[in-house]
Amino acid sequence: MLEKRRRKGLRTDVWLKLKKKLYGRWSASAKFGLLVSVFLTDIGCERCPRDPSFLRYVQKGLIIEIHQDDIHIAGPDASLEWIKDMLDGKILMKWSEVTKDGISYSHLKRHRVLTKDGLWASAT
Repeated sequence: MLEKRRRKGLRTDVWLKLKKKLYGRWSASAKFGLLVSVFLTDIGCERCPRDPSFLRYVQKGLIIEIHQDDIHIAGPDASLEWIKDMLDGKILMKWSEVTKDGISYSHLKRHRVLTKDGLWASAT
């Protein structure tokens, strides 16, 4: 960057300060996760006292896992649509297709299997 400034005849003895975190930096994604958890607790979700990256909304049957800028939500279809509507307009998110019974996949370095009895996760 300094070489580019020098070639353009600009000063090179300056310090530039970012007003925001760069996308992709750990602290930026961690702060995004914190922001999402604040939105979720504001609408009535409860944080897990043992692991604050997990939240639940008992009345809607939702279990939510937040890890930096990754969010995983499990619950009934109607509740998934409800939470999507609640977050719409507050934060920009990319939504994946709903995972159905019998599907296995990896997310956040954990292997997950969805069965009629619930979502099971293990370390990969």
